[in-house]
Amino acid sequence: MRRDDTCLYLNTVGRAQLPAAIADRNTARKVVWRAEIVLATADGCGTFEIMRRANTSKPSVWRWKARYFDQGTGGLRRDKTRPLRMPPLPRETRLKGIAETVQVTPPDAIHRSRSTLAEAVGISPSGVGRVRAEAGLKPLLTPGFKGTRRLRPMIFRLPVAASRFGLGQMTTSGRP
Repeated sequence: MRRDDTCLYLNTVGRAQLPAAIADRNTARKVVWRAEIVLATADGCGTFEIMRRANTSKPSVWRWKARYFDQGTGGLRRDKTRPLRMPPLPRETRLKGIAETVQVTPPDAIHRSRSTLAEAVGISPSGVGRVRAEAGLKPLLTPGFKGTRRLRPMIFRLPVAASRFGLGQMTTSGRP
């Protein structure tokens, strides 16, 4: 029995494209599955019958019906783009992290650790590591300084960051 509130009427082009996509052996399986959902909807099947035929969930049936209503056949062929896991840090924050790493030496320490720099800039310690890695900043041990590894001062050199971020002439930090 056809329900008029959720039915879909395909024009002749849609009626030709969807079965052709299903019959084509080069079509991806997920596209065939989506086309079968739309064709079953056009044939007047209810959501439960489509779920049974396609062996899928109710939200999936609703999702692909809505995508076909909005975007047509092209919407079935493309996956929806999703946002990144976390947004990238703003340029100003990255530049501030690079400048703090290279120019500022704290008064009570030899160099800034990830955690102290993270507090100063306002990002996470792993964000500080990503900013340093992106800028090409690598800690180099000061030559001629003996002692435990923990007490060796670190100098951050700026080989790539000046050209990549347009920082101009910046000096390295560290105690002589």
